[in-house]
Amino acid sequence: GTTAAGPIKQGGTLRIVAQTPAGPLDPVAMADLGTYCPVVTCFDYLVDALGGEVKPMLAETWKPNADGSVWTFNLRKGVKWHDGTPFTSADVVATMDRLSTANLKASLAAGSTKAIDDFTVEITLLSPDGQFPQQVGAYNPQSVITPKDFVLGTTLDKRKTGTGAFKLTKYDAATGATFEANTDWWGGRPFLDKLEISFSDDLATQVSGLQGGAADAIAQFS
Repeated sequence: GTTAAGPIKQGGTLRIVAQTPAGPLDPVAMADLGTYCPVVTCFDYLVDALGGEVKPMLAETWKPNADGSVWTFNLRKGVKWHDGTPFTSADVVATMDRLSTANLKASLAAGSTKAIDDFTVEITLLSPDGQFPQQVGAYNPQSVITPKDFVLGTTLDKRKTGTGAFKLTKYDAATGATFEANTDWWGGRPFLDKLEISFSDDLATQVSGLQGGAADAIAQFS
């Protein structure tokens, strides 16, 4: 329309209906939308690759060598994990090493990511890839950046962490999850105070909940 929107109001709770997670909230092994939705509410990627254009996220800039076999990422400074621990290149190195045995094993080997300094990492690939940044964005969901001491198999509800805009406060695998704003988020204070995700696998129930005012949004529907 032609009517200008007013200023965005601070505060409030967004109520979302989403698919029930098919498994644990494991950021490295998640394989369905129901698990992905809570996980990426708390974790960030190196880049934001949704929509086709690759944009900065935990990495501010990146560049390849001449043939695209080595990529250097310059990381955002001042980022904190939800427990207040500073985010550094050591977290990225550890994440890439974990993913080298998981869903990035076709792209890199363990030990191929090096910390140049606290905010610069160099990733050497198994073969040249001019589109590698998209492999460390949301198109490759399991590539969220996890803490350096993260242990494979750890789930978000057991270790409530991340660098994202919201912190997990409550989780029930059958009914839903709640989140509060991360006021120290690198992107600035979120406009919303809370998120409430209710789980449902029945599309009719999701739609009727939205129409009846019990929810504000549906994560995905046909």
